[in-house]
Amino acid sequence: MPRLAPIVRLAASATLVALATHAAADPYDIRDLGHFLRTPVTAPPPPPILQPTPPRGHMDPRLAGAWTVVRLGGVDLDQPPLIVTFDNGRFGARGACNILMGAIAAQDGTFRLLSYGGTLMGCFGPIADRETALSSALGGATGYEITADGALVLISEGGVTLRAVPR
Repeated sequence: MPRLAPIVRLAASATLVALATHAAADPYDIRDLGHFLRTPVTAPPPPPILQPTPPRGHMDPRLAGAWTVVRLGGVDLDQPPLIVTFDNGRFGARGACNILMGAIAAQDGTFRLLSYGGTLMGCFGPIADRETALSSALGGATGYEITADGALVLISEGGVTLRAVPR
């Protein structure tokens, strides 16, 4: 056994020399804290923000603007108002709880939703029923007309589903 001690000492010395040599050769060795104290911290540049381009449809320019829905599914509406806007082939609708949005194709008396989305806030009762009816009216509309008094009428296969006046 007395002969193992010099071998163990030799192996330990060789290991320490190898570690010291490796640490000196690698400037980013974690054991060299001086590197981290000498190097200023810089934040990486932020990644680019990629926003999808929403689809755009096409529409009759007479639809452009904001409309207040006054009749929906055969029922006259009062407060709170339902607002529908059309601009550049896109639509938006705002009720008391939720917002709907999407793209439309509305030209020469035909009306069709190209895309559709919205918020899902938890509202209940008559307000929720009105917003569901508005969503159904927009989704089920197949035609539109502008009346002589300037009102917008959306028409589905079952008849008039929505009547709105300019806001």
